[in-house]
Amino acid sequence: MIQSNINDCPKEEFAQCTQALATFDANQIGNALRYLRESNNLSQIELAKKIKQANYSLSRQSISKIENGEIVRKERIVKYVAIILKALNQTVSFFKSLIIAL
Repeated sequence: MIQSNINDCPKEEFAQCTQALATFDANQIGNALRYLRESNNLSQIELAKKIKQANYSLSRQSISKIENGEIVRKERIVKYVAIILKALNQTVSFFKSLIIAL
């Protein structure tokens, strides 16, 4: 299998994430991502491996930066989240509800 670059994020998933996450800031998204990862009993390394199994590449360091709100470019955050949700078989609407709940 050929590994895709994060910039190859499927357009449909990217569009859905962009719309759903538009009103949230990096810290809110990061907190929800951390909660989602931990509720799936995954370490950052394990999540990175799961993403790799979905034919994408995202490092543990990038996951950490998202969770800590260190990535501020909304477009990049949205692409990462779209890939992560795909790897975890989660929907954007579910992720949005997590952000609201937290």
